[in-house]
Amino acid sequence: MLNIVGQKKTYLTISGILVGLSVVAMLVFGFREGIDFKGGAILTFKADAGASDIHGVEQMFRADLGLSDARVNYDAGNKNFLARIPHASEQEHQNYNSLLKAKLAGFEELSFQSIGPSVGAELRQRSLIALALVLIGISLYVAFAFRKVYRPVSSWKYGWVSRGTSGGARALRESGD
Repeated sequence: MLNIVGQKKTYLTISGILVGLSVVAMLVFGFREGIDFKGGAILTFKADAGASDIHGVEQMFRADLGLSDARVNYDAGNKNFLARIPHASEQEHQNYNSLLKAKLAGFEELSFQSIGPSVGAELRQRSLIALALVLIGISLYVAFAFRKVYRPVSSWKYGWVSRGTSGGARALRESGD
């Protein structure tokens, strides 16, 4: 059996290192924002190409359309493609459609949704506010839920005595608290 309590310093050190590495990774690499936050467009289309041709379709977006950060997924259930591309004007959208019709057999556009960068900035701001409110709400809930934990031993005594050796519990029993 593992003696987790006896090895608490080791486990806390490992946890602290992992948390520290996670924070450093977030600061160095940042978050990969989706189309909702940085703006862009989603093009849903059908073509004769299938799931096995997804890399070829993605290469076509990058090479022929000049969209280096385009990402293409295939929905096998509906048998259609979903392409995430940078923000495109209506003129660029029409150019993309004509190029795709020429390159892909059976090309049929199902939908085109464009999200501007201003909407993304507003969404980012609102999501940060929501995150702060959630953290405050959780903190208040925990404070409320554990408001009576001091019984039968007051919390300051319990915290102080439990830091010592195993004799701390015996000292609590002997003090009658």
